[in-house]
Amino acid sequence: MFVKILITLWPDFDSWLKLNYIIFRGYHGTGLDGNNSQRLLDKLDNLEVNLLSAASILPNMIFLQPVVSCLRKFSIIKTKGFSMFIGESIAESVLDFKKAFENLQLHLLEKFNYQLNISWKVHILACHLVPFLQHSQFGLGVYAEQAGESAHHYHYQVWKRYKRRLEHNDYAKQLKKSVIEFGINNLRRRAAPWRIARRAPSGWRPRRSTCRSRSARRCR
Repeated sequence: MFVKILITLWPDFDSWLKLNYIIFRGYHGTGLDGNNSQRLLDKLDNLEVNLLSAASILPNMIFLQPVVSCLRKFSIIKTKGFSMFIGESIAESVLDFKKAFENLQLHLLEKFNYQLNISWKVHILACHLVPFLQHSQFGLGVYAEQAGESAHHYHYQVWKRYKRRLEHNDYAKQLKKSVIEFGINNLRRRAAPWRIARRAPSGWRPRRSTCRSRSARRCR
């Protein structure tokens, strides 16, 4: 979301990303994975300096500073809530981010006529993160990403049979079909027993050990 804002409104942002080795990967080619997102958050000071420098040529770039400010507030939430334990005053930090995001919506609309919508991730962060952390008493770092990534990998094998481009009219319908099929297949796998007990044939007797001593039989 924030990356999309800067790419749309700052002509040199793509060059800045490349200079700082921040690369788009996955997510329909419009987002950053975990490592690149962290690299962006680590480079916020550098990003702000470059925005101020760009403002000497394009004065409107000075109005993009609230984007960096909002990212800083998100970075604080990440430090407090995305690790193994919950940091102090996480609720206040989330509230600060929520206010900054609301102000950013108005600011971008006024200065750039840019409509910043509330994504489902921002909604979860602003409305559901704190109650979840209070309930679990642990940070989000406890919940491994591996299971979700594994499910995503197996779902993709199903999705290839339904796949449509993101802008296609049937994209949502096909995505729903693939998720339903994936879920049904997963339930079938769970219903199947992991091990099937086999009955021994009639007259079967265990084979006698070829070992000559008890100690040898124990060692087998």
